[in-house]
Amino acid sequence: MPCSCFSHPRSGAASPKLLTTTLIYHTTDRYGLTELNPTPARLREILRSLKDDEADAAAPEVWLTHLETGWTLSVFPNGMLQLEADDKKQPLREMRNVDFEHILELWGILAEGDAKRLLRANWQER
Repeated sequence: MPCSCFSHPRSGAASPKLLTTTLIYHTTDRYGLTELNPTPARLREILRSLKDDEADAAAPEVWLTHLETGWTLSVFPNGMLQLEADDKKQPLREMRNVDFEHILELWGILAEGDAKRLLRANWQER
């Protein structure tokens, strides 16, 4: 089931937000490949790649970065999340033992660029 937490620029769905701005975010997978505005189905695939034992052990995480806000949400195979901003004044935030659907929801919130909503999640500052 596709993530319904955000509209995708290529989905063709009419959305007031999409009429005024294009959402720009990118993901980087465990193989170092970066994709601009991946579809919700592709976001699921990228997250599922965390279970790939053949992936590069030197790069265990995948991440999504929202270019306008500068926030990046990294996901590790053990379910740990790290949220960080380009702005070094912001503390690193972590969440542990997060299930797949919640991770997908948080990625959707970040893909929308809704940093305020994302920051209301149950983060621990580091």
